[in-house]
Amino acid sequence: MKIEKELLEDHQIRLHVEFEVEPFEKAKHLAARKIAKKVKVPGFRPGKAPYNVIVRQVGEAAVVEEAMDGFIDEVYPQMLKEAEIRPYGPGSLEKVIGLEPPIFDFLVPLEPQVELGDYKALEIAYETPEIGEDEVDEQIEELRQQQAVTETSTEPATEGNRVFYSVSANRAEVEEGQETEIFPVRFNSLIIEAEGENQNQWPFPGFSANLKGMSIEEEKDIIYTYPEDHEDENLQSVEAIFHATVTNIQKVSLPEIDDEFAKTASDFDTLEELIADIKENLGKQKQNEYDSDYNDLVLNTLVEESTVKFPPQMLEDEKKDMLSNLEYRLSQQGINFDLYLQIRNMTKEDLEAEVAPLAEERVKRGLVLAEVAKAENLQIDPQQLAAEAGRTMEIVTRGMSPKDTKEFQKSDYLSSLVNSIMADMMTRKSMNYLRAVAKGDPLPEEETEESDTAEAQETPEAEATPEETLAPQTPEEVPTLEAEETPEEETSASVEESAEAETESE
Repeated sequence: MKIEKELLEDHQIRLHVEFEVEPFEKAKHLAARKIAKKVKVPGFRPGKAPYNVIVRQVGEAAVVEEAMDGFIDEVYPQMLKEAEIRPYGPGSLEKVIGLEPPIFDFLVPLEPQVELGDYKALEIAYETPEIGEDEVDEQIEELRQQQAVTETSTEPATEGNRVFYSVSANRAEVEEGQETEIFPVRFNSLIIEAEGENQNQWPFPGFSANLKGMSIEEEKDIIYTYPEDHEDENLQSVEAIFHATVTNIQKVSLPEIDDEFAKTASDFDTLEELIADIKENLGKQKQNEYDSDYNDLVLNTLVEESTVKFPPQMLEDEKKDMLSNLEYRLSQQGINFDLYLQIRNMTKEDLEAEVAPLAEERVKRGLVLAEVAKAENLQIDPQQLAAEAGRTMEIVTRGMSPKDTKEFQKSDYLSSLVNSIMADMMTRKSMNYLRAVAKGDPLPEEETEESDTAEAQETPEAEATPEETLAPQTPEEVPTLEAEETPEEETSASVEESAEAETESE
């Protein structure tokens, strides 16, 4: 066969291939035999009509069409071998140029390629986070609010009151192509706080100040202009009119901060013990958050310094995986996928467009980490793999009958599950290695099972934005893709959830 190659910008290759006539003629004769078994030909038993009779009966085009699949299946592997191509996945027949001789154009996605930046020269400052007294005070205040005694008030709302209200928002000025409504009527409650202490309120910082002095059933229009750097690009610099209605007002009596409060609000006998516990938990939380952000910074830095090429099919596969995981997590919370789209006020196409940059980031990060593992010849301890697989299997088969468990253990999916776990463990090893290099720490020895699991909480995948909870905590927190699933390598938890989704679909 004669092959001409054309490398495309999207990391695919077009192969212009001229095949020998004889193999294609053989494929046509085999196709004619198959057709002869299906078609009644006068004067011949099924499958016994000669080739030229079949051609006259059904037409040469039908024979060629039948022959194509078998012919391509036979010659395709040899074609890739002669072209010295390592494909990412199945190629496609792009065009039939001619049949005498057979000349076809194929489009083949290429295996991804990564040219790593100088990862051994990574150097990023690492600063252990500190706990501020204001953070401790905030935790204490939350506990006080939980222990608060409330009673309905008929007086106008004042500082310290909890106000229940409904609110909707519209644009003050509507340009062509824009919708007037920013969000429909929603219900919420908040404490009217002192000025300067209300920056985390919804629907915008300092909102409670506008409710001060309002009475039950009183309505009010509030004008607010979103900042230029607002996280939602559609709302940046937008002037909005909020229509608020107070539905209830409660006086809030807060307990004194003393040992008695500590006993009521916790399992501790003294305020000193409670504060010590809060500091410890805050320390762990901030450390985990900082480590996750640090790992993100390290990996993103290396990705930016590396050259990563992959075909569009790989990106599409990643998008499908992310949307499939999202749909599964929604089902776990009893939310229909179509309902989710309605809540987000978007179409499936909108969601696919939203997930595209996240999927691209995941692909790049995953490929870079895999290349680091390859470059450093990182290995997975078989005993650790067996232990991790055993834990995952226990979770996946929980609730299954003994018969179903045995069938699952024999299924092809089990090997796929183990491969996913192994890839996840390798990802963590790669991230641990890069982290040590960037911090200037000694390079990690072979991790123990416990340390591997602990580090999983610090790898970028553990940030799990599109894979965490989708339940809104405040009215404005309608789930977004970023709030459920993150781009990069999978954690053990995500492997387990994917396994559960797969077994449920079966």
